[in-house]
Amino acid sequence: MRKIITILLLLMSFTAMSAQTIKDSGYRAVAYIKSDGTIQDSNYRTIGYIKSDGRVQDASYRTIGYANGIPLRWAAFFFFFRQ
Repeated sequence: MRKIITILLLLMSFTAMSAQTIKDSGYRAVAYIKSDGTIQDSNYRTIGYIKSDGRVQDASYRTIGYANGIPLRWAAFFFFFRQ
């Protein structure tokens, strides 16, 4: 039982470390959010960063807002993909 729990924890940690994907209504990738908070567009160009303290920066490292305590994908959508 202990081995099963360890394996499950390892699998969960690997899925948490992978990049999150933001998709449009046609399930096409619009953006990727890396585990370090880097936001990339569908062509993998870096368009911004969300730092661990909640600071949101554009690709030139200028602070454009704060999103402390909000899931990365919500902050990425709000600051980089809403129109």
